[in-house]
Amino acid sequence: MTPNSQARPNYPLIDMLRAAAALMVVVYHVIVIGQWTIASQATFIRLMHIGWIGVDCFFVISGFVIALSALKDYERQPLDFRRGFALRRLARIAPLYILTMLLFVFLVKPELLTALPKDQWLQGVTHLLFIHNLFIPTAGAINSPNWSIGLEMQFYVFMLFATPWLARVSITRMFLTLLAVGWGYRYLVTFIYVPGGDEGFKQFFYTTQLPGTLDEFGMGMALAMAVTRGRGRLSAWLTPQWRHCAAWALLAVVLSVVAWQTYWPRSSYWNVTPMIVFWRTLLAGAFVSWMAVAMTLPVAHWRVFKPFCYLGQISYGIYLWHLLVLLTLFDVPGLRGAHLFNRVLLGTLVLASLSWHWLEKPFMQRVKSPPRPVAPVPPVPLVG
Repeated sequence: MTPNSQARPNYPLIDMLRAAAALMVVVYHVIVIGQWTIASQATFIRLMHIGWIGVDCFFVISGFVIALSALKDYERQPLDFRRGFALRRLARIAPLYILTMLLFVFLVKPELLTALPKDQWLQGVTHLLFIHNLFIPTAGAINSPNWSIGLEMQFYVFMLFATPWLARVSITRMFLTLLAVGWGYRYLVTFIYVPGGDEGFKQFFYTTQLPGTLDEFGMGMALAMAVTRGRGRLSAWLTPQWRHCAAWALLAVVLSVVAWQTYWPRSSYWNVTPMIVFWRTLLAGAFVSWMAVAMTLPVAHWRVFKPFCYLGQISYGIYLWHLLVLLTLFDVPGLRGAHLFNRVLLGTLVLASLSWHWLEKPFMQRVKSPPRPVAPVPPVPLVG
């Protein structure tokens, strides 16, 4: 893949990782909210209890996908890439976000309709501007998974200004910069909200905002920069070959095991400063390695993967619909545990599929990537 290639690389198996991330969040919420008690010491069962890490996986994948899209747009139109990029991101995120938000208010939390006008304005304005995640009273008020959608949109704004820098800076320098920012910010938060105190929620709230997640986004961004430039050692190891796939798989397994063994004895998490500062970077390293496995697997286009890739395509819908379905079904007497999970999963998949075909996809098709100009501006050289 050369820097000036017009073809956008396609990595269908990354959609499988999206699907896994979304389903982990669904399982986690059924366990926590739906009172699904699973008594087992098996590693897989215990892993289900920390399904919130699916959100961290989304951040790493977003870093890759968004940086890849932004760098390609910048290569085509270095002087005017921001408008098209912003419109496509808005068309992808806003329609389903607004629909599920409205349904949540009317069906699950109608008390917001009778709240004080100032509270209604606060919720409405912050959610429509995608800044609700920055304030504790609004972060989880309407469809609580929405907090990460606000964060994603803020990352897109960051990419509008950072893309010219990404096109010129070395991958190592970019990653070390974002790593230092992420670690430094999270460490600063531990001085304000001391680990082991009574303010664990505030530690979570502030450390999971930008710039505290830039190292996770940065993992995916590094892969995108390597793919876009098409040269260098990292780029070479991202070409689909069995030996490359095996090497990445070995690294992914090692990092996953280390992350798990590091976390479980310290699962209180917010009591331990090194966990707050460093652990999510280790977790992101495991996720980005699994992404590289998906990118280098030579049989990625086999039909057997298509159903799972489809779940990845509708994963945004799975993420936004599942809590609305869960809280609605939770009011059904006697519906708990595995029975509740089965119905939540079925209802979520049906709604996610319908919204993908009838809402999300049509909006995305209206705002497509601009064609390469007939007489293009000479592309900005991508240094390596």
